[in-house]
This record gives sequence, structure tokens and C-alpha cells, in this order.
Amino acid sequence: MPKSVARADKFLEDTLDRMEATGWKGISQVQIHIRTDLSLPDPFCPSSDCIRKAIGRLHASGITAQAFTWTEGANKEVLRRIWKLGFDNFATDDPLVLFELLPELGSRGTSNRGGKSR
Repeated sequence: MPKSVARADKFLEDTLDRMEATGWKGISQVQIHIRTDLSLPDPFCPSSDCIRKAIGRLHASGITAQAFTWTEGANKEVLRRIWKLGFDNFATDDPLVLFELLPELGSRGTSNRGGKSR
């Protein structure tokens, strides 16, 4: 794992630890920024494993997980792979590409996730 991925994983985990320590006070959604390097076996930074664990923690607390890709936001296959990690929605600088994928991606049905109503 490249050092940058390890640092990003630690940053994400530490940030979630701090939010959880407050009881997630005032937090209903967390946006995870993702950098992509398609030359790597796991192209995502933070790593796919770290992202999946983070999403699991968020969902267990009734919090929506939003993906934002810094790179490759117009790459449909990258967006598909990010979606498979378990995100609830996207923020994007390439909405026209995402609009084309919406029928394929569908909805996660996040209302009342984890028993919390919003």
C-alpha cells in the first residue's frame, strides 16, 4: 500500500473516531473524498477496505455516506466501482456522466437508516 493511501486511511479512521466520540452530534452525512490511481490493484485512496469499514460505521449510526471523487469523476467504470463500496450518494463535478449512470445504479433506500429518522 502506498504511503499516501496509508495516511489517508489513518486520517479517515481518526476523523470518524473523533466524530463518534461526540456521539455523532449534529452529523447526518459524511462525504468521503476519493483519489483514484488506475495503475494500482486497489485504485482508491483511501483504500477500498478502509472505505467499506467507514461506510459500515456510518450506516450503523444512521449516517449517510457520500462519495466525492477528486479524480476520474467522468469515468463510468470508476463510479460503478465506488458505488459498489456501499455509498448512498455522490457529489460530483461531472453530473452529466452521473446522470447517465443513475438508472443503472438505482437507490440504496437510505431513509431511516440505522433506526434514526431524518
